[in-house]
Amino acid sequence: MNQESSPHRYSSPAITAAAIIIIIAGLMQATSIVTPILLALFVSVICAQPVNWLGRKKIPHGLAVAMVLLLIILQQNPQTRWIAVLLGTQEDAQLILDENNKSRPPSA
Repeated sequence: MNQESSPHRYSSPAITAAAIIIIIAGLMQATSIVTPILLALFVSVICAQPVNWLGRKKIPHGLAVAMVLLLIILQQNPQTRWIAVLLGTQEDAQLILDENNKSRPPSA
């Protein structure tokens, strides 16, 4: 069988290494584009389970997405973090209480 007509031709290791270097360099140059896309993908994967759970509870999909995103936004603000505690675990509540106690000045 002629090697040129074979559908599975192998390239040299030098060409493979050059291709990998070009791909990595391209990704490094496209960081400003790739980073937000990967972040959006990560957030969507994380948020899929709570949205699906709310959907099983007969909450419309758009409202479920809005609720999950609102919870994420509220979680970032220390003044509204207690809302997330209501939906979280006992360990979350204890961590937040400990954090709040550390940030308060000692009483006289």
